[in-house]
Amino acid sequence: MKKIFFIFLSISLWGAHAQNRYTDTSATLVSYWKKGDIKRFEITEQSVTYKHDTLKEEKTDIDTILFSVKEETSKRYLIEWEYLGNSSTDKDNAVLKKINEKLSKKYGNMKLLYSTSESGTFQQIENWEKLSKAFGYAFDEAIKGEKKNSDMVRIFKQLKELYQTKQGIENIFNKYVNTYHYLYGLEFFKNNPYYFETTLPNAFGGDPFPANLAIRLDSVNTAEEKAYISIKQTIDKDKAKTNIKEIVEKLGGKKLKDDFFEKDDLFMINDKMKYVVSLPEGWVEQYEFIRTIKVDNVKKITKININLLE
Repeated sequence: MKKIFFIFLSISLWGAHAQNRYTDTSATLVSYWKKGDIKRFEITEQSVTYKHDTLKEEKTDIDTILFSVKEETSKRYLIEWEYLGNSSTDKDNAVLKKINEKLSKKYGNMKLLYSTSESGTFQQIENWEKLSKAFGYAFDEAIKGEKKNSDMVRIFKQLKELYQTKQGIENIFNKYVNTYHYLYGLEFFKNNPYYFETTLPNAFGGDPFPANLAIRLDSVNTAEEKAYISIKQTIDKDKAKTNIKEIVEKLGGKKLKDDFFEKDDLFMINDKMKYVVSLPEGWVEQYEFIRTIKVDNVKKITKININLLE
């Protein structure tokens, strides 16, 4: 999800407060972290696919990560995400599991090093070259183990090429890291939601879909010093009508009538996100992301939860 807005809060104002400012109808979200701060998070990603309302596929991946503040300056934070372990219910994950075992044996736990602004807004991955080298090794190992399977070899070679770039590495982690830091540097007002025009990625190829995004402060619990913030993002069907028609026709193998758009659920991409923020130091304690994609009679729901363990 592309960040398309930023509300500038005075640096002098940040420096004058030891924690975020809040009332029962407003809250700022700025990171007041310290070098040496460590948090443990659990990331759960669930994916289910339905066809004609019948469940066709279901899988769950769980990762445990260690969030460490490695550096704190007046201009930025340097953050390390260390992946401590993974479990998966994906029955087709045997090859990837073997790759991960070899990767762990050679490089140890995977560590993602990235920088944020002084307010906590994600900036960039700093060790992408090291990660690219590790992934390159992993795909080389996969190719060795699948020499007799030409289709798998082709896929692994394509993935290896993709992950050789900074953009490719960032695409892997953006749905976790970038979304965790998405709201930092902003001030929220309960009776003043934000509305923006944005875009959604086009997994079917072609230009991104025009979309509408809304952010609202749902509530502030001043006694517990927590803020509850939600985001909704939906495809703009009027602006994307031509593109949607081409996709549905291509996947369905049949031409559609001009009034096809009257069927409201023929094509759908919706995102819903919820954040629970501990306000004093600005820690996102819980984050929930739900993406629903529906094309004709096939629907896929992806759900990501990030929860603070300690």
